[in-house]
Amino acid sequence: SPATSTTFQYFGSTIDGQLTQTLANPNASGINTSATVLEFKKPAGAQTWAGGFSNPNPSSPVNVISSTTISIKVHFDHIGNVTLKLENSSDGGANWVQTVANTKVNEWETLTFNVSLPSIEAPNMPAAGHIYNTVTLFTDFGVSPSTDQLYYLDDIVVEQSVTCTPILDF
Repeated sequence: SPATSTTFQYFGSTIDGQLTQTLANPNASGINTSATVLEFKKPAGAQTWAGGFSNPNPSSPVNVISSTTISIKVHFDHIGNVTLKLENSSDGGANWVQTVANTKVNEWETLTFNVSLPSIEAPNMPAAGHIYNTVTLFTDFGVSPSTDQLYYLDDIVVEQSVTCTPILDF
């Protein structure tokens, strides 16, 4: 929906400064039958750290104060990975980065990021308990592709768990 959509601005490659596009879902099946998805590119020869940052930032910040999981639906034509970075915390949280590999080819799958784990970058603090304004994505982090790569992403979600804290128990 427009209220929870954004574009990402590419960096680290020949498409620096360009923005991502949404397009018709190339494989509306399985866990993702939505009409449109985000097309994410990593051109041949891109830096191993090439990616994109939210521009503009999401209208609702990423609130992981009471949640430990962020999920992303992905569709790759190869086995690779997505690296999620949360930045620009409004409440003093350290930048946070984690990488999750995909396990399926040419079908949608959900990748899950546990924000209670320490970041893989210094100061290696978890994101849980904080609010972040900027989302940065890297596809196939650590790889400089020899050919242009396309990825499809959808539904970046902070998963809220339903918990019960007993006040009285009879």
